Amino acid sequence: MDLFDQQEQPEPGRTEAHMAALAKAAGNERLSADDKDALWTRIHQRMDRPAKQPFLVVHGWKIAAALLVLLAPLIWLQTTRKPVPAIVRYAEAMPELDADTLTATRLLLGKQQGMQVTQQHAVISYLHDDSLLVNNEALAQNKAAVFNTVLVPYAHTAQITLPDGSRVWLNAGSKLVYPTAFNSGNREVVLEGEGYFEVAADPAHPFNVYAADAQVRVLGTAFNLSSYKNEKQQLVLCSGSVLLASDDKESLLKPGQLAELQPNEPVRISQVITGHYTAWKEHHLMADHTSLHEILRKLARYYNIKIDISPMAAKETFSGDLDLQNKMEVVLNTIANATSMHCEYADGRVIIK
Repeated sequence: MDLFDQQEQPEPGRTEAHMAALAKAAGNERLSADDKDALWTRIHQRMDRPAKQPFLVVHGWKIAAALLVLLAPLIWLQTTRKPVPAIVRYAEAMPELDADTLTATRLLLGKQQGMQVTQQHAVISYLHDDSLLVNNEALAQNKAAVFNTVLVPYAHTAQITLPDGSRVWLNAGSKLVYPTAFNSGNREVVLEGEGYFEVAADPAHPFNVYAADAQVRVLGTAFNLSSYKNEKQQLVLCSGSVLLASDDKESLLKPGQLAELQPNEPVRISQVITGHYTAWKEHHLMADHTSLHEILRKLARYYNIKIDISPMAAKETFSGDLDLQNKMEVVLNTIANATSMHCEYADGRVIIK
C-alpha cells in the first residue's frame, strides 16, 4: 500500500470545526468574541467557493469549438474537392492562345513538334494507324506525345476528326487540347473559344469537354459550346443530351435548349433556334434582334479587324442572315442599310457611330 494511503483520513465536518476553533482561538486576544465569529464567517465563505479553474480548463472547449468553425470550410474543401484531370493541368501549363499575333493555325504534337497550316481553313484527321492527315498532307504522330493542341487565330477556322471518330469544328480565336489516343475510361478535351462537337457514340466511355469553370458530359450527341475569355459561356444542344456541371451544380439539357453561364449567377436555360448558334460552321452569322455590340464583336474576330463602336450604336439591334464569305465591307453595309449605323475606316480600324 502507498504511504499516502496509510494516513488517517479526517472525518466529515471535522475540518470545518477545526478551522472554527482556530479562528476563535486566534492569538490576537484584542478581538472580541463577535469579531472572531465574523472572521470565521469570512473564512467559511472562502472555503465554500469553488476552486478557480485554469483558463484553458474553463475556456478550452470554447476555443476548440471556435477553431472547428474556422477550419471546417478548409476541411470540407480538402475532402470534397475533385482531382483536376491531367489534361486540364496540361492545358493550363501550355502558353495562352494569342489570337491577335498568331497568323496561321498551329498544330502542336506534344510540347515539341509542331506545324503551321497556311490555309484559312484547316482540316485535321486521325487515321487508324495513328498517323495524321493535315489538309491532305500526311504527318507522323509524335510517339512521345500524350496530348496535342490546335491553335486557331482570328480569321481562321479548323475541323478536326479525333482518334475516336468524334468531329470538332473550331471557330476563329479558339484552342483545343486533346489526347493522342483515348485509352482511358473517359474521353476528355479542353476548349477555349468556340467549338461545334459531333461526338461519336460510346456509352462505355463518356465524352467530357472542359471549358473554363464548366464541364460538359455527353455520351453521343451534337452541341455548340462558346467559351471565350471575358464573355459569357453558351452551350446549345442540337441533339442527344448533355449534363452541364458548373459551381458544383448540374443541369441536364434537352435538344433545342441554350444554357448561359456567367460568374456568380445561376445557369439560365431557354429554348432557342439552334441553327442561329451553329451557322458560323457554314460561314454565316444569324442574328435575331441581336445587339450590334455582340454582332460586331463576332465580326472583329472572324475578319481579324479592330472595331470601335460608340455606346449609342452598340445598343441598336439587327436581325438577318449575314454571309461571312463576303468581304467585311459588304457585311457591314448590309447592317448599315438596316440600321442607323455609320461606318468609318481609318488606320486599319473600323469606327462605328
